[in-house]
Amino acid sequence: MVAGPSHWADAYPECGGERQSPINIKLDKAKYKDLGNLTLSGYDTSSGHVYKLTNNGHTGMAYE
Repeated sequence: MVAGPSHWADAYPECGGERQSPINIKLDKAKYKDLGNLTLSGYDTSSGHVYKLTNNGHTGMAYE
């Protein structure tokens, strides 16, 4: 059993890089749906806080 990203390369050597995962998406079986445009809001005002955004390899993390 492959338990977590730190062990993925043990079973899947091609996943030994910095941003790879062992997910095999079969494009011929994927269902595509147009989700429309992405609308961002609330960026015209300031909260007064400064945040740092980092990529931890799984998601974006925001810190004050």
